[in-house]
This record gives sequence, structure tokens and C-alpha cells, in this order.
Amino acid sequence: MKKLTMYLALAFLLTTPFFTSASSEVDEQVRRMREIQAQMGYLQAQMAGVLRLKKGEALTPPLTSPLSLPVSTLNVNRNLSFGLVGDNDVLSLQQFLTRGGYYSGPVTGNYLNLTREAVIKYQRANDINPTGFFGPLSRARAARP
Repeated sequence: MKKLTMYLALAFLLTTPFFTSASSEVDEQVRRMREIQAQMGYLQAQMAGVLRLKKGEALTPPLTSPLSLPVSTLNVNRNLSFGLVGDNDVLSLQQFLTRGGYYSGPVTGNYLNLTREAVIKYQRANDINPTGFFGPLSRARAARP
């Protein structure tokens, strides 16, 4: 039994650097994929905006690449929560979270799992109870420079 335990411990020690290296490579690939997803979401939003313009509808807020904007403030006058779809305030929130490095998903205006997870990251970083609900405390903090 001692030999088996020793062999298992040795096998673990020999393979740990391999898995650690592979893990960091996977993390980098995931980060790159999320960047691409964010770019795709931005392009999808732009394409939807072009279609709205063709129909004579106004674009609000103006679409700006989330990858090129400086970190700034966010002024949203209402609470935002999971399940909102095609919402301009959620779109602004996603852009804000992307600029802050909390969100790397597609910028769609849909408050789904990736947005909720990003809000939780933002709340933790700002000492707000991490609920995923973008309410008064989160809005007040986001409005400050």
C-alpha cells in the first residue's frame, strides 16, 4: 500500500507542471475567445443599428467599440436585472463593464449569465454585496469617476 501511495504521489508531482502550463495556455485561449466574442457582439449590434437606420429608427445610445473606449462613469436611472433583452441601458452597462475589464462577452443589450457574472465581479471589486442585481448601490458607484 505504501508503494502505491508513493507511486501516485510521484506521478502527481511529475504531471503537475504539465497541467499548470496547459491550464495557463487554456486560460489565454479562453481570454482570446472572449475578446473575439465581445468584438462579434459589437459588430452584431452595429449591423442591427444599420438595419434600424434603414427603417428610419434612431440609434440610442450611439454604438461605440467597447474595446477602444476609456474607463468612465455610467449613468443609468433605473435598476437592471437578469432577463432584460435588447435593452439600451443594459448595452451601456455591458460597455461600461467591458471598459472596466469585468466583462468580455458580446455587447448585445441582453442581461443574461455573462452580464450577471460581470456585475458580480464589479460588485465584489467595489465592496458591494455581490448579488448580480445592478441596483441603487451599484448605480451610485458606477456614476462616480
